[in-house]
Amino acid sequence: MPTELISPSAHAVLKHARFSAYKAREVLGQIKGMHATRALAVLEATDRAAAIPISKLLSSALANAQANENLDKEEMYVSTCFADEATTMKRWRPRARGRATRIRKRTCHITIVVSRLPEEDLARLRSKKAAEATSRREKRVASTRKARVENSQTSNDVKEKEIKDGPEMSDESTTRNEAAEKIAIDLELEHDDNLAEVEESNESPSKEESAYRSEASEKLAIDLEIEEEANSGDEE
Repeated sequence: MPTELISPSAHAVLKHARFSAYKAREVLGQIKGMHATRALAVLEATDRAAAIPISKLLSSALANAQANENLDKEEMYVSTCFADEATTMKRWRPRARGRATRIRKRTCHITIVVSRLPEEDLARLRSKKAAEATSRREKRVASTRKARVENSQTSNDVKEKEIKDGPEMSDESTTRNEAAEKIAIDLELEHDDNLAEVEESNESPSKEESAYRSEASEKLAIDLEIEEEANSGDEE
């Protein structure tokens, strides 16, 4: 008889869980035969109290498989899971006329077995991962290329704008130079007129007037130097 290949597996057991086996089976039926990662996601989204300890138990089974069998978590699936009846705790509730009603607090034992996926499923899973990695790489390359194209277009637009605005900037600088020269000529003429008036009246200018005129001439000279430096920078 041909021998069947048994896939490596690992298991985890939770004993005396404080809910009934019926409630545990309602949750275990949702993850049986499911991929381990997807089963954890389903348990996390399940709105049942039993889903929390079962999720922890599944994580424990995957940890056992990784530690004891050197298996990869991404290659595991829930091969078997079941819940058995455990001890039932009896309690009593007082009722009318001196009677009492029995309360049964049921417990259960839960077992989850995780195994390695078959070779066909593993090949399919690996090809899917390779295709996803390729698509992510293509998207990343496309986004990088798009960013480079946008940057080059922006730089070209800036250069074209600088070329177009070059004559305008030169015209503006020429206008500013002409205005500065006109102001300097007006100040010189005003200064000459003041000196002529002083000579005619035979009065020497006061210290305040001479200080004001010297400050104005120095300020004008500084403004002219700054304007010349700015024009030289624009030409470069």
